[in-house]
Amino acid sequence: MEKRLDSHSNKVSLNSNSLEAYCVKCRAKRKIKNPEETTMKNGRPAMKGFCSICNCKVFRIVKMKKS
Repeated sequence: MEKRLDSHSNKVSLNSNSLEAYCVKCRAKRKIKNPEETTMKNGRPAMKGFCSICNCKVFRIVKMKKS
């Protein structure tokens, strides 16, 4: 389903300190703990990690880098 981005592909340059995603359990936007860059099946970049409060999995679709 998802695969990690290779070092040669387009990486998303986002500051991991300011990266937030919606946590379904907390029902609020929370900072992502241990963010990991992934690519969805359709080629869109995304970030996945864990909620900083309740440690549930969170997922966020990010902007594609312009070439």
